[in-house]
Amino acid sequence: MHNLEILIDEVRDIIDKWEGSPAVLENHATKMQLCSCLDVIKDTERCLEAFLTTDIDGLDIGGKYMYVYGTLQALVLQQDAVKHFTCALKKDYPRNPCLKEIREVRNASVGHPTDTEWGAAFNFITRDSIGNQGFELGTTYADANKPKCYKKVNIRHLIEKQRNIFEPVLLDVINATGEEKI
Repeated sequence: MHNLEILIDEVRDIIDKWEGSPAVLENHATKMQLCSCLDVIKDTERCLEAFLTTDIDGLDIGGKYMYVYGTLQALVLQQDAVKHFTCALKKDYPRNPCLKEIREVRNASVGHPTDTEWGAAFNFITRDSIGNQGFELGTTYADANKPKCYKKVNIRHLIEKQRNIFEPVLLDVINATGEEKI
């Protein structure tokens, strides 16, 4: 179990113990949204951990694509859940360029790769490059004079970056309960 999962369990325990005393939790819908967000954060964390602990090099190409597609989608789902969680608590969502980079990588590679930049660019994953670290993202352009470009995408690094951004968010919620009831 990764540290983020442990923090999620701690936050859930705190929320479950509040008997409606904090104003934000007097609203049943808010409490349900918080619990839903925590479920998604934890479920996506398990998906990310599966990517990190599975030897995808031994899988067939379909299995490799499932891991890459699913992992990148899980990163974005987790971002959305953390954002909705912080909004429900009336806290600031971390504005971090790494989170934007992760979304852009997901969109370019598995989100909307076949028509980006309003028909000016077209992306693809280089099939033979998919492995335990990530993959190579290729981009071709409608302008035939513009050369193809390739970018290494290290999924492990993206997971680590996102975890490092979100752990303090959950720690802040835990620490705030000692000072005030969020």
